[in-house]
Amino acid sequence: MAWTESTSDMKRQPWRSLPFGLACVVFGTSLRAADGWLDIDELSEVRVVSATRTEESAFTTPAAVHVITQDEIRRSGAVHLADALRLAPGVEVGGVNSRTWAVTIRGFNGAAATKVLPLIDGRSLYSMRFSGTTWDTRELMLEDVERIEVIGGPGGTMWGANAVNGVINVITRDARDTVGTLVTAGGGTFEQAFGAVRYGAQVGEHTWLRIFGSASQRGDSEPVNIPDPNDAWYQTRTGFRLDSEPEVGRHLKLTGDFFFSEADQFVVGPDRARSVGGHLLGRYEVPLGAESSLATQFYYDGVHRDSGGSLTDADVFDGEAQHHFALGERNEVTWGGNFRLSRLKDQATQPGVVVAYVPEQRDFSQAGIFVQDQWTVLPDHLTASAGFKAEYNDFTGWESLPSVRLAWTPTERQTVWTAVSRAIRIPSRGDFDLMQTSVSPAGTSLTAPNTALDPESLVASELGYRVKPHPKVSFDVTGFMHWYDALYTTQTTFTPPSTSTSTRQNDGFGEAYGVELAAVWQPLEWWRLQLSYTHLELQLHREAGSNDGGFEAAEGSSPQHQVSLRSSWNLGQRWEFDAWLRHVDGLKAQARTVDSYATLDLRLAWRPDEHWEISAVGQNLLEESHEEFVFLRSRWALPRGFYGRITVRF
Repeated sequence: MAWTESTSDMKRQPWRSLPFGLACVVFGTSLRAADGWLDIDELSEVRVVSATRTEESAFTTPAAVHVITQDEIRRSGAVHLADALRLAPGVEVGGVNSRTWAVTIRGFNGAAATKVLPLIDGRSLYSMRFSGTTWDTRELMLEDVERIEVIGGPGGTMWGANAVNGVINVITRDARDTVGTLVTAGGGTFEQAFGAVRYGAQVGEHTWLRIFGSASQRGDSEPVNIPDPNDAWYQTRTGFRLDSEPEVGRHLKLTGDFFFSEADQFVVGPDRARSVGGHLLGRYEVPLGAESSLATQFYYDGVHRDSGGSLTDADVFDGEAQHHFALGERNEVTWGGNFRLSRLKDQATQPGVVVAYVPEQRDFSQAGIFVQDQWTVLPDHLTASAGFKAEYNDFTGWESLPSVRLAWTPTERQTVWTAVSRAIRIPSRGDFDLMQTSVSPAGTSLTAPNTALDPESLVASELGYRVKPHPKVSFDVTGFMHWYDALYTTQTTFTPPSTSTSTRQNDGFGEAYGVELAAVWQPLEWWRLQLSYTHLELQLHREAGSNDGGFEAAEGSSPQHQVSLRSSWNLGQRWEFDAWLRHVDGLKAQARTVDSYATLDLRLAWRPDEHWEISAVGQNLLEESHEEFVFLRSRWALPRGFYGRITVRF
């Protein structure tokens, strides 16, 4: 290299290496190739399963699929699952406070985001109690994540109701890939303390097992319009995963965990909110022939919460079967069915409660059958797929969820795809059973359930293009148009002299359109740049006769523009440096608006050998604190934070 002689001079005069080292950081000139990085071709050929429930290349999948790899999670500095989701273009993540996140895709964000379906290994995290996800109870050990598959757009044909604007599927690592011991610990300002221990071993000729325990504690967020944020929280979690493969293609997977979480209660007095729960999942895959396989899965998932004023129990039992086979030389068929029972119980524990679910307990069932045919029209160039799911639920009866997709690969380095799909969001227990009374000097306000609600529906069209114009460059762009119907509104009627009653109605409709862009450029083997940009336009309307004056305000619950730029360097033989700059537009519907913000995260890591990693992370560095989302009109801001971490593997 041209700088070889000057390098030897630097060894004799170490101070002279400082400008050179700074130049390496500023201009991205590093000294070694990236350990663990996938190159551009390897990134595009990552196999995904969430779009069609069969394994296929991410580059040729006819869906807006983005993969967050384990290495990206590690280098992002994220401690919590919801924060790691910021890595994918199109995902909206708003930190409400210390323990609450608003997460969605393509609009309609909220602390109870109703139109995105999150999964861990195919296990639904979506709550039928209130239509949404409590992310503070859905943590996992991030070191055990193999990848996160994010699907923008409808996924109802494969995953059923509530997979409206997207699907997030967290895929955990096979136990055979985590043999040995891992210990990680860290702490700092906002992320006050966290740590985990994992042990994996081969326990039979064809069987592997890992067990883990983890804990984390976050401090209070910053108050904005309240005297005390009172929202610090901590949790502990323990679990296991067992994988057995007695022969090629035959695979048994068992996973389970148990957690306890406690947080300062910011809604009901000074009490602390406590949550406890866990899951147990079993999956068995067996080959039925050269081009045929059968997979069955069952899981139990339970979350039980004491919020100071109420006790809530949610127990879910889910079973499914899926059969994949070849039909002739050009057709691959996937079909199957599922049944889910949700047992939901809400019990008030304080006298004079004004919020109640009637009945106190409800058992809610869903069942469906789906089929999809993928047809190779032109070998190596053109594939078409058509799918359909018929699903029954106790609230609205039978629903249909069709989709049609097309993928054209004119060359090995280009894919053009398009899709038209329908998805629905079905009512929750809160929509059907929640009764609320509020008494003030101005009168009495009642919120009454409506058991005649129809599901909200979406018809979406999408067009995408992926290209690798150079071995070091890739682009992925998706344009979409969504048409929504039967959206939920609130209709208010007045009874003299001073009583108002509000009920849910299906009087809303609207459209959304936008673009999602992801680009990767690796100018040098040791330097990678990743850019993502999202633009969203959401327009909502009411039917004549609706008096829901706040319905259209939901247009401003999601940012119109999001930009993310990540730069990763490997410096010398042992050092890593990562910089992550993000800009998020303001929210116009969030309790007198939330301002736009820009933030910068930095991470510096030293890896003296293959066993040790010591890192320092700074988060939200551009200002002391900033707001991202508002919940229940109380406002918190996320503070600037610093933490250190040590990880050892042996």
